[in-house]
Amino acid sequence: MWGEGVGESSWIFGKACTGIDDVGEALSHLEEANWDLLHAINRVLPPDTQALPSERHSAAATIFRSSPFLPMDQDPSESDRPVRRQTSAPSTTAADLNKRISNGSETSSDVEDLTESYPTEEDFFDHVDEPISRPEQTKYLIADNAVNETAGTVQFAENFVARYGDCHPMFFQGTLEEAFREATNKPARDRKLLALYLHHDGSVFSNVFCTQILCAESIVSYVANNFVVWGWDVTHESNRQLLLTSVQRTFGDTGIAQIRSFDQERYPVIFLVSRVRSQTEFTVITSNVSSQDDLLSQLINVVEAFKSQQVHDIKDEKEREARELVKREQDAAYEASLNADRAKDEAKRALEVQKQREEEEHLQQLAKVEAERASVARSLPPEPGIDCKDPVCSLKCRMPAGKVISRRFLRSNSIKVLFDFLFTEGYSRESYKFLTTYPKRDLTTLPDTSLMKDVFSVQDTLIVEER
Repeated sequence: MWGEGVGESSWIFGKACTGIDDVGEALSHLEEANWDLLHAINRVLPPDTQALPSERHSAAATIFRSSPFLPMDQDPSESDRPVRRQTSAPSTTAADLNKRISNGSETSSDVEDLTESYPTEEDFFDHVDEPISRPEQTKYLIADNAVNETAGTVQFAENFVARYGDCHPMFFQGTLEEAFREATNKPARDRKLLALYLHHDGSVFSNVFCTQILCAESIVSYVANNFVVWGWDVTHESNRQLLLTSVQRTFGDTGIAQIRSFDQERYPVIFLVSRVRSQTEFTVITSNVSSQDDLLSQLINVVEAFKSQQVHDIKDEKEREARELVKREQDAAYEASLNADRAKDEAKRALEVQKQREEEEHLQQLAKVEAERASVARSLPPEPGIDCKDPVCSLKCRMPAGKVISRRFLRSNSIKVLFDFLFTEGYSRESYKFLTTYPKRDLTTLPDTSLMKDVFSVQDTLIVEER
């Protein structure tokens, strides 16, 4: 039952939709797409001519955009042949056609009638009116010769949104090294995987992969919760070399080897990078994923392996923090003990310094007093002799330690002579009291001009006491 339908499908796919005249080649593409007409068209058409799933383009629009008679890079206004604006478009879409053929409900006559509604080469050149308007050519995600990584990632994110819509992975804007630090340079519980999305507009899979798989809401949500995503466009060789330099700086030779192993047709590529026990590990996901579920399954497998290791990392980190806490406490205790010992040593040294200073001051004071005594001794009148004719007073001085000193004084002398004598013996009136026996009184309270005869008898006693 498929004989006739297969031939008509190959004709629609080849002549009407893609411009492929060779029936064998058309059949080969259909077999590779498992006889899914829309899938086969998407595989053959260049990326910049493919329609997004959200756009309900008609089959006629698809034929028009991919027509061999009007290449995408040729402006109709520059053509030597006259063109006319298309005045009508078929209402049946390529997806409807594929469904109807797959169900076997399309007959040969139906297909013939349907294909007659598509524009032919003559329809494009019937009249000379206005130039045909066509969509603006899609920009590259990163223009040639990006200034630097940061500028390139900003441009990548903006153009990705413009091309594929608002539902998309949240791309990190900054250098690859910064993105890697954002993902891994954190406590173990907060770390994430780094996802490098590498895009190439020369690959026929790039547009389909982004529109149908990568930008699916389930993928976007899961990636946002578990990854830091860094995107880059390697379509231009200059930008590819900039990427290789960044990868070499961030990951070393291993990362370089991984990226250089991919040719154009294997893009887009997702590198999942994790940091495990100071080792960088790579997991590669290529464009050969068959569906959203396939990509999500691969992502989940990597994340689960990462989280399993993360549990051990968190445990190790807690144990390390506990050890470091004990070490810090021990260091703090040792430092406190050391500071206490230092304080004691400083106090001891300060005391010794003070004692030494006091001793020096005492010696200085003694030297001063000794000099003063010597001076007073030189000015002291001599002791009267036994044969002295002048009235004399014999005085016994009892010192604090029981020592007794006897000396004669002229009764006409003032008591200052007595004070000077006692000072030369080491007893100053500032430190000692000089007391008479009867009546008992302190001579230091009397004026220095008081005479000996007014205080003492011919033979008398003086008591010296400490104050």
